[in-house]
Amino acid sequence: MSRNKNHSSEFDILVVPPTKVVSIKLDVATIEMLDEIWQRYGFRSRSDFIRTAIIFFITVLEKLNAASEEDKVKKQIFALDELNEILDKLSVDA
Repeated sequence: MSRNKNHSSEFDILVVPPTKVVSIKLDVATIEMLDEIWQRYGFRSRSDFIRTAIIFFITVLEKLNAASEEDKVKKQIFALDELNEILDKLSVDA
């Protein structure tokens, strides 16, 4: 999402990218764990958590794909460190 300032007005215009609904099936135990986690870490909803997780995972995969074989291990460790840092921040905020 981004905000465009309309110079002829005092209002911000919220620009929301187009979205589509994607259905997935998860086992009950995974859904129960998901519900506990998204609430504990302050996400607005299951969808918000899943969307964030998918974007994060895609970003990690793209970084790994762009790396040479030598760099892949370093980037994997870096990605795991980033994930741990994010989780540490979320647990402090919770």
